[in-house]
Amino acid sequence: MKSIPLALLPPPLLKVLARRFKGLARLFTPFFPELDLELQRAGMKFRAEEYVSYVLVAFVSNAMVFSLLFYVVFMKLMIPPNARLWLLSSSGILMFTLLMQISYPKYIIQKRAKEIERTLLFALRNLQIRLKSGIPLY
Repeated sequence: MKSIPLALLPPPLLKVLARRFKGLARLFTPFFPELDLELQRAGMKFRAEEYVSYVLVAFVSNAMVFSLLFYVVFMKLMIPPNARLWLLSSSGILMFTLLMQISYPKYIIQKRAKEIERTLLFALRNLQIRLKSGIPLY
């Protein structure tokens, strides 16, 4: 099942709701011109438009949950209520999650590159030992 990080909704519900955000995703996709290539390099089976629609659904659901949570904390539990702190904290968390979701393919690409670099050293050492000892490669 396709999913994205920091999404509070389960993947099946996210998939159903993402279909309704396809039109809005078409408007935002041009702002991320390399997203299609990044998704392909990361091995994620998304198209850029589809991924942006998932991110939009996750953003809206996170906005509702975090706004409600911070509203209860800052407006009901604090004495005196602090509306500025409520708006600032909920918008800060939302922007953080949005940036993390959009940059997640870049993170996966970097993670895969580090893994390849880590195993490449041992493979090259093995190849060097075989060549120096005279063992044919094939």
